[in-house]
Order: sequence, then C-alpha cells, then structure tokens
Amino acid sequence: MTPSEQQQIRALNDVLESEIDIRLVENTHGTSAEMAEFCRELANLAPRIRLIREKDDQRQVPVIGITDSITYSGVPAGTTGVDPRLAAVTAPAILTLYVSSMCPHYPDMFRQIYPLCLANDNLKLTIVDGPAFPELVAADSIKSVPTLILDSQFRKIRRGPCSCPSHGAF
Repeated sequence: MTPSEQQQIRALNDVLESEIDIRLVENTHGTSAEMAEFCRELANLAPRIRLIREKDDQRQVPVIGITDSITYSGVPAGTTGVDPRLAAVTAPAILTLYVSSMCPHYPDMFRQIYPLCLANDNLKLTIVDGPAFPELVAADSIKSVPTLILDSQFRKIRRGPCSCPSHGAF
C-alpha cells in the first residue's frame, strides 16, 4: 500500500461508527499469502475492521468477503446514489467482474456496480483479478478487462481503444 492509501484507511477507521468484519477465505492457491498480507495490513491500519480468517481448500480461489453479497479475489488496488426501487428487486443475480489492478477503467465499472450490490442482497458480486487467476480467465473465456458477467451468460465489456497493459494479457 502507498502512504496515501494507508492514510485513507486510517481516516476511514476514524469515521466508522462500529466495527466491520471482513472475511478472508484462504486456500492453497498461490495468491492466498498475498491476500492474507493485505488483510493483515488493513486490519492493523484500521482496528475497527476485524479480520476473520477461514481455511477452505475446496474453494478454487481465495476470496475476501467484504459483505455477505460481495467477495473479491485478488489484492485491492486504487479506489453515488442508488435508485431506491432496486431494494424491491427479488430476483437473484450473480455478477462476476474480471479486472486487473493495472487497468485504469475497472474502478469506473466497479463504482457503478458496487452501490447496487450494497442496496440489494439478492445481487452477489465476485471481483476477480484476472492476471492473478488465469485459470478463471480461461474457464470464462475472458479476452479483456474489465468484463462483467451476469449469471454466467450476459457480458458487459468496455469497448474502445485502450493503452492499458492488462488488455494484452488475455
């Protein structure tokens, strides 16, 4: 983490009204140790964020559970209002957002989706750092990031020219 990011996390801790639990589900995947180190540093910088660690070798990849409906596979990097009718939606939806920490476009897509998932527990979001999990990229036939998949069917892909080094990674 950069000093600026560390300062932002400390400031976040100061405004939290209560403790927040995040869940790290580790396994034997090579990125588990890096994700654990990030979570440990996050919890040290923000004591009101409690880290709950679990081991699950049956999972394909490790995850950081931000809420019951949002998980992240990867180490977060970088950093709105929601229509109240969204809370009335009862149909479940599973969203998978493939990203790369090197891509300048993924934060914009994340900022659009994240509030929706916070407003409705029927929307389940998993964020996957594509370069860290090439086996998931291959399984979902991801060609570029950011790519959003809805219920393993519908895809939303950023279109247009991009000089992002991660677009050539897939």
